[in-house]
Amino acid sequence: MLLGQGEQAVQNTTTDSNGVVVQVRDVHGDLHIASSPNGHGSRTPRQVPPLPPHFVDRQEVLGTITQLTHRAHSKGQPALVVLSGIGGIGKTALATTAAHALSEHHPDGQVFLRGGGTSAPVEPGTLLGRGLTALGHAPTDLPRDTEARIGMWRSATAQQRLLVLLDDAATAEQVRCLLPGSGGHTVLATARSRLSPMARDGAAFIDLHPLEDSAAHSLIARLADHAGEGDPAAVSRVAGACHRVPLALVVTASTATRTRASLAEVADRLTALPTFALEASVTEALTTAYRTLSGQARGLYRALACHPPYPWDAPAAAALTGLPLEDAQQALGELVETNLLDQPHLGWYAMHDVVRSHASSLVGAEAATARERLRLHYLTTAIAYDRRINPYRWRILPAALVDQAPEVEATATTALTWFHDRAGTIGELIDEAHTAGHHATAVYLCEALWGYYTHHKPLDTWQATHTAGLAAARATGDAVLQARMLQALGTWAMNSGDADTAHRNYTQARELWVQAEHILGQASVTEALGTVNLTTGNPHQAQQCYREALSLHEHLEQPRGVALARRYLGQAARELHDYGRALELLSMALEWFADNDDSYMVVRCRLQLATTHLYRGDLDEAHTTARSALELATDLDARYEVASCHALLADVAQALTLNHLHAAHTIAHATGAHEWSEALAKQKREVQDTRRNI
Repeated sequence: MLLGQGEQAVQNTTTDSNGVVVQVRDVHGDLHIASSPNGHGSRTPRQVPPLPPHFVDRQEVLGTITQLTHRAHSKGQPALVVLSGIGGIGKTALATTAAHALSEHHPDGQVFLRGGGTSAPVEPGTLLGRGLTALGHAPTDLPRDTEARIGMWRSATAQQRLLVLLDDAATAEQVRCLLPGSGGHTVLATARSRLSPMARDGAAFIDLHPLEDSAAHSLIARLADHAGEGDPAAVSRVAGACHRVPLALVVTASTATRTRASLAEVADRLTALPTFALEASVTEALTTAYRTLSGQARGLYRALACHPPYPWDAPAAAALTGLPLEDAQQALGELVETNLLDQPHLGWYAMHDVVRSHASSLVGAEAATARERLRLHYLTTAIAYDRRINPYRWRILPAALVDQAPEVEATATTALTWFHDRAGTIGELIDEAHTAGHHATAVYLCEALWGYYTHHKPLDTWQATHTAGLAAARATGDAVLQARMLQALGTWAMNSGDADTAHRNYTQARELWVQAEHILGQASVTEALGTVNLTTGNPHQAQQCYREALSLHEHLEQPRGVALARRYLGQAARELHDYGRALELLSMALEWFADNDDSYMVVRCRLQLATTHLYRGDLDEAHTTARSALELATDLDARYEVASCHALLADVAQALTLNHLHAAHTIAHATGAHEWSEALAKQKREVQDTRRNI
């Protein structure tokens, strides 16, 4: 639970940025804590996409889903419905519409996840991590084992009413792992296949078929009213040629509208194609639409097949094709107008997997160049945004590459958002670069993610990208690249609570830094080894590592490195109970970081100073310093540090509570109020036990 902090000696209720309240003064009972709905582990997600704009018919199926849900809930059971059918038949549109219709029956939230389909299935453990994060759990709190995550998911959802929509499920295991704990839940899954093994879990199966004639005609008329006006026979021919498959109908009608062609002309083109079967109807419609596009739009359509299966923006589209941004935006508009692209959010574009498959069948030798341009775009732009998160840290990037980074106007917070929105794409590009033999590019992409990872700590993604990055670094044979990836994986392990793995990775990294004669790398990893020692209860060894790192930084005349080493030495001094020296070292480090506007390190120094004040019993100073750290960490969107501030403030609150309880107990005992004295002593022991457990 995230806690705020009350002041000692005055009546005071403080509400932090998350609305969490702790009231402390004249404690005669339990410490009263009110947790915000947005606090850790209690977020109410509303992730279901907006209602689809071209949804028609399916009222009977919607009614069936509603009946199945109410019937299961009336028995005290969760509802599980699997929607299956060919690509483009409208599974996602139906599931999304059903989710909106059922939302009021699921007040604890609606979680939307993508299964990746059979072409790129997402691991069940990763799906669970995304689901738990949606519910408000910090990535650092998630267990690494999939079975443990299943248990955590069921515990987090027990006795609630949650709706989960898993789109494009690949396997029954994906769906099964997301079944919530007891409560009035609903799980909707869409899949190309029927996922028959889910029958033993009580699933209801609905196979989607083409639209009824009247619905297909209505959809065409809505999108191409000019083209079919007064020609019901042409409308009927188009519906038949598209086999009444929604995606084919939408693309065909939109093509007619954009080109101002009559539906009779469009029907002639469709029926002239050689293949005429249900599953081929979408391909026929897409081929017809493609042929009506301008040259630039055709080139972009093909190139977009080379983008990872995540949404993108106009600059990424321009990079794929080499077009000027304005021309790329015009081509994107043409593709959107033809319904070959979706716009899930303003400025973002996405491609249905069936459309992507069609585009992939058209792309030729230009694919290699498009992918190379895209990797360079994301790499140089990521470098630019990473520098906004932390302009001061040292990097292993070549100067020529850094020089290509564009100028971006962004705060640290908006830079973190840039990475968050593109993390999936960058992860795919790392794998792709390594597989294609562009090993150094894969490592540099990992390096550009460092600021985002250390602030937001998405541990699953961190491990996956840097494992691929390490393989790529080893393929280069470059000691520096290998050392950097090993050190980053060591820091991932530390954040995952695995000190042994961290120590092993750091030790290997130090050997490689020494081999490369890279003194700054040696200093950095020596500090990291010191932190392992400090975490595992060896402050003397930690102090020795930090002193060695300080000496290396001084040798290099690296003032930021010196400040970092002093911060670490301050932490070691505190663990050795030399609080005066700890405060001196931490204050020196804080002064340098503040003078040089290194806000993230200012937060970390204030946290360590507040902890030191708490250790030495100066609770007022601990509270004031921790609150100032919290305010700055919130401004920076440094989520892990925000959580650390809340945890520290909770510790201060408990220390204040113990002080009050001790004073009350002493007075009660001295005045002979024995029952009250015993009650206070019991309460004091309970608070002490809670602190020990934490």
